[in-house]
Amino acid sequence: MKEIDGKQVLVCDDCKKPIKPTYDADRGFVSPESDKVKLSEVMGFPAVEAVATVVCRSCYLDAFKRFYPGKKVPYLAPEIEERV
Repeated sequence: MKEIDGKQVLVCDDCKKPIKPTYDADRGFVSPESDKVKLSEVMGFPAVEAVATVVCRSCYLDAFKRFYPGKKVPYLAPEIEERV
């Protein structure tokens, strides 16, 4: 989240631009390249927690191509503003 013009806006972890809502995902997409972990604690015991990388539609498609080379890119609905 980032404050832009006094509003809290969700930003892409890759390109750092505000995430525009789509019909598929109004809060961004989880990148297939999400491989971050952080140390945590559960009931007093050490634990490892996976941290998702939230990205915009175009960064998701780019990451998909890198992570799954040669595979068919999934169809994702366009950004809401594009369809209006």
